Amino acid sequence: MKNRAYSLLTIKNIDEEQRLIAGIASTPDIDSYGDVLEPMGASYKLPIPLLWSHQVDKPVGEVRSVEVTKEGISFVAHIAKIEEEGVLKDRTNEAWHSVKSGLVK
Repeated sequence: MKNRAYSLLTIKNIDEEQRLIAGIASTPDIDSYGDVLEPMGASYKLPIPLLWSHQVDKPVGEVRSVEVTKEGISFVAHIAKIEEEGVLKDRTNEAWHSVKSGLVK
């Protein structure tokens, strides 16, 4: 069996200046695979890489804090702001604008 974890991302707050996002990363609802991620069973060592589309080779920032509750996993994450032109700047900007506009769930 392949281990996987997917979640619906619900953004509750955005800080434009610091490129911080806060919200709920997972709830105990059934996902599209019919699985349930039990939030109370999760533990974390921070910071956690924030990945673009769950791709381990495409980090865009880091999760800086989490709070595990019965209702879900609250988080605060930072999406990097890259000054140098290139693929990394393009990826982090795409992630920032996609999350900020609500296109990424």
